Amino acid sequence: MSLNIPDSIPKLFVLIGIIGIAVGLYVEKELTENYYTKFDKFDEIQDLVKIERYNVDLELETLIERSKQLSKIFNLENPISKNDSVVTFNQTFFGDKNTVALTDSLTLYWDSYIKKKKQLDILNKRKEIKSKSIDNEEKLMNSRREFY
Repeated sequence: MSLNIPDSIPKLFVLIGIIGIAVGLYVEKELTENYYTKFDKFDEIQDLVKIERYNVDLELETLIERSKQLSKIFNLENPISKNDSVVTFNQTFFGDKNTVALTDSLTLYWDSYIKKKKQLDILNKRKEIKSKSIDNEEKLMNSRREFY
């Protein structure tokens, strides 16, 4: 098998041009696929954040509802308070036996809520990192696309 080299300069330029176009199209396809693969992963993280936010809201509703129920049972002031987006838990370790029992009963629910909230914070951080990665990948893709 022999390699046919063009016998004139114009034919050589046409061959180099065709090879250049083929390489450019291939590289653009690879860059675009790589970008969309990363974007799909970012989209998955966004969905996970929405689901986890929903879980945190459900956990908070459970905590508040349980707190109201137990406060009525013990006939005490509710130790869980919510102002806008700030939720506080006034836990009592010493003092009235009923107050300590109430806060001890709510500790498990509070810990579960805090755990879910921290998981949401971690997912938000992952989302932020992936967002920056996507932005960098888009800039890289655009600069390479211009080059090729």
